Amino acid sequence: MRVNHGACCAVRARSHACVWWRQQRLPLTCGAAPRDGIHSKELRDAVATDKGKAGIFYRSCMDTETIEKLGATPLEPYLEAIDAIKTHEDLIKVIAMLQKINVAAYWDWQVMADPTEPTRYVFAILDAGLTLPEPKMYTDDSPEFSHIRQQYTKVVENVLMLTGLTATQAKAAAADAISVETAIAKHTLPSHQLRTAKAKHYTMAELNKMAPGLVTTRVPWTCCRAVRAAVCACLVLW
Repeated sequence: MRVNHGACCAVRARSHACVWWRQQRLPLTCGAAPRDGIHSKELRDAVATDKGKAGIFYRSCMDTETIEKLGATPLEPYLEAIDAIKTHEDLIKVIAMLQKINVAAYWDWQVMADPTEPTRYVFAILDAGLTLPEPKMYTDDSPEFSHIRQQYTKVVENVLMLTGLTATQAKAAAADAISVETAIAKHTLPSHQLRTAKAKHYTMAELNKMAPGLVTTRVPWTCCRAVRAAVCACLVLW
């Protein structure tokens, strides 16, 4: 089921960059890595020598020699699970597995203060976003966006070949992956509308009718037991 193999390029990239972090069995938080233009040089230097989790994560991502040596090997369990998807239930299990390692497969979630009633917590569901900046880049047939899609397709193919696929397999998988993103793009609001979009409240029962068995049974309950205690009977959906 290469559509999922292709659509989950994010887990390949993240695991590939953070191999040593996983080997230490520490929580994965990609936001821990400082970035130029956002964090000061002083902070980068401090993190580089830190003896705690932040330092371990930073140095593991900077250890390009080990990363290149290991290649896609640390990703094999995830790729095998993705390729083994045959049924809807299999898909839900893999989504749960990816969500547990902080990979937003198809959608993202968090426990947060209710925007309309900050005295309580709600379980918020958000879209996982698209790779290209704007939804129209997937559907607009203008020369500009057609060229962007061609270049993006090459990038996806190259990433998939790094995971061990042949050029022929990567081409087919990339087409599958981009078809999934295109389908999602057709239902995604453009950026200027997302900035002003309002959240909607749903009960667990209502959400389960919208996505039977996906959100309220296996995901994200398998991800974080604390969610059960934090979530009220109300959810927020963007």
